[in-house]
Amino acid sequence: MKITPEIIHALQKSIDHHGNVTQFAKSLGIAHSTVLFWLSGKTTEINGRIWAQKLRPELAPFLEMEPATASEILPYELGEPRGEYTRMFHPDRKERTAVLSPEQLAELDITIEPVREFIERIAPEKTFAFAAPWKDTYFAVAYSTPLLPFKLAMLVATGEYPGQGEVILAKLREKDRIVAGRFRKENDTLTIELLFSPRNEVLSWNFREKPGYLSWIFPIVEIQSDLRGEL
Repeated sequence: MKITPEIIHALQKSIDHHGNVTQFAKSLGIAHSTVLFWLSGKTTEINGRIWAQKLRPELAPFLEMEPATASEILPYELGEPRGEYTRMFHPDRKERTAVLSPEQLAELDITIEPVREFIERIAPEKTFAFAAPWKDTYFAVAYSTPLLPFKLAMLVATGEYPGQGEVILAKLREKDRIVAGRFRKENDTLTIELLFSPRNEVLSWNFREKPGYLSWIFPIVEIQSDLRGEL
């Protein structure tokens, strides 16, 4: 994919949205130096698979261009349905994301099955509308807590790593427990301050001494109240 001025403009806007180049590269799972090469012009082409699977969904909300130019950049020919790009090109439109129950999510084992294949196999019937830009690597979970008389819809970013102080959803190997909380890392110690816990529970462990304590952990992008009882 040739790097155009429109792509550079959208790239810079997305970087500003993430905070800096490092956070942007971390979010996409690509090298920091690769992004710098795109911006500096040292690299004039983007690998087709990186463009289709990672960069294009990220830049779509920031691509401000004439329709003719958009038709050249967005539908990169890898055989995907055209409707997906039309949807991503309108960032103000809320997208409905598949919602899993905690019981379904407890069955997820990323060591033997990719998240996307798991969701397709489970085929959840319920969906929920979120304000965050849509990505096909996102899923939602219906989260219940005794502290609230309604459920929470949490939008989860699979394939991304949580940063210091971010809110996360994690699966603990102990009883296949699903927890939501604030993540912190200090040296070899991981800490999760559980949200919505009546006892203000805090989980803390040395990940080198207990490497199997955590099955998986993903950042939570958005949390909404299910006041209408959709879940």
